[in-house]
Amino acid sequence: MKTAKGLFVGLVVAAVLQTGALGAIIYKHLEDLRTGVEVVLKSNMRDPRDFFRGHYTRLQLDVERIDPKTVSLPDLPLKTRQDVFIVLKPGEDGFWKASAVSATAPSGGVFLKGVTSYVPPNAKPTQPFNVSLPFSRYYAPKRRALELEALNRDQKLGIILAVQADGTAKIKGISVDGKLIHDETLL
Repeated sequence: MKTAKGLFVGLVVAAVLQTGALGAIIYKHLEDLRTGVEVVLKSNMRDPRDFFRGHYTRLQLDVERIDPKTVSLPDLPLKTRQDVFIVLKPGEDGFWKASAVSATAPSGGVFLKGVTSYVPPNAKPTQPFNVSLPFSRYYAPKRRALELEALNRDQKLGIILAVQADGTAKIKGISVDGKLIHDETLL
């Protein structure tokens, strides 16, 4: 009987610890959404399917394509698969734009941390290049993902992010023509 009681207590303690850990993860996620700087990035979407995780909408954010003609770059050469920071500024159309790319984290302002996908092999790129951001997929039920893809064809689709001071961000919602259509903060 003693071992059964000890086993039961152990299972209860394990369940409480796991529930606490899950609660802490959810709390941290919601706190990041609440405290981050809200930015809206222009996006195109398409609806592929992941065999294991289901349907998602592939986000193709405008700030992921860096054009040296419109975005200032660091003097040092950039390499493929290098950590970079995209400095953002509000645009006139309601979407935030990339204004600069830095190899080190800026001391202030709003910026996103990403990784260069491909940089032409010259000292300072003159051709546009891509930066990968960690939130390139938005998972949704099949019907919702297809609806988002259809909306994308006709209207201005925006991804609302909550950007933290270290350049990390979480998707906070989706907007169409400036109107919120999906809010991730409501669970």
